[in-house]
Formats: sequence, C-alpha cells, structure tokens
Amino acid sequence: MKIELAGMAAIQPAIEQSTKQVVDSSTASGGAIGAIAEDRATLSSDSPTVQSLVGQVLQTPAVRQDVVDSLRQQIGSGEYKVDAGKIAEGIIAESNS
Repeated sequence: MKIELAGMAAIQPAIEQSTKQVVDSSTASGGAIGAIAEDRATLSSDSPTVQSLVGQVLQTPAVRQDVVDSLRQQIGSGEYKVDAGKIAEGIIAESNS
C-alpha cells in the first residue's frame, strides 16, 4: 500500500471549482455575493495528527503473515471449512448495495 500526501494537491482544482459554482449560483439567484464571496478549504499534510496516522500506516505490514500462515496450515490439514451459506449471504448483501 502506498500513500502519497503530495497527491492531495490534485484535489485543489476541484475545491476551487466548487467554490466558484457556489458563488456563481448565489449571484444568479440574486444572493448577497459579499456574504459568500470566497469559501476555501485547505488540506495540509503538516498536521501532527496526519503525520501520526501516516506513521501508523507505514508501520502496518501489507501482509499479515501470521494470519496467512494460520490459514495455510488449516487448509493443509483439512481443518478449514467453507460456510456456503455465509458466502451466499455476502454475495446477496453486496449485490443489494
């Protein structure tokens, strides 16, 4: 898994476009443009909270080898059983969402 914080700058044009649409719709409907002349949202990767979360993500292994090994052992010994009912319920739930 790769997280690129620099990629957050890519959403800035969408934010600016949304702001422009709000201002344009207010002007078209006779609204007070001075009240909402400019809304801005700034996303920063400098926040200590963001840095902490990024650190946690980077420390999490991409593959939980202990789980993989356990499942491999269960399958090899014939202990792993597939519940067809749960699989069917999952498919139905997924198709309804």
